Amino acid sequence: LSLVLAKVDRGSVEQKADTEAVSESDLNALGEWIVESGLGSVWETPHLLDGSAIMDRFKVQGGMVGQLKRTQREWQLLNPEGSEKDCEIFLKDVMFEAAAHEKD
Repeated sequence: LSLVLAKVDRGSVEQKADTEAVSESDLNALGEWIVESGLGSVWETPHLLDGSAIMDRFKVQGGMVGQLKRTQREWQLLNPEGSEKDCEIFLKDVMFEAAAHEKD
């Protein structure tokens, strides 16, 4: 969704004032962009690391697993050719930065 909103913010889909209804042509343009961008079946793409792998590799539990899965999904959308190892390195960096901010 954030990618779609970013696309709208860049002006690829004409923005409407809050009081105006979104037209059918606007929705069609957005739908075409989603398909052209390869996001049409994004929900079918499996996570590179499932919850068990995240718990095992990062030694986390509970809500942190879900948070890392969401972060992973965003990374996968931005890096569709990325490997499992690339994703793991990214998530380690995210956790390292989060830990550094907690210490401040």
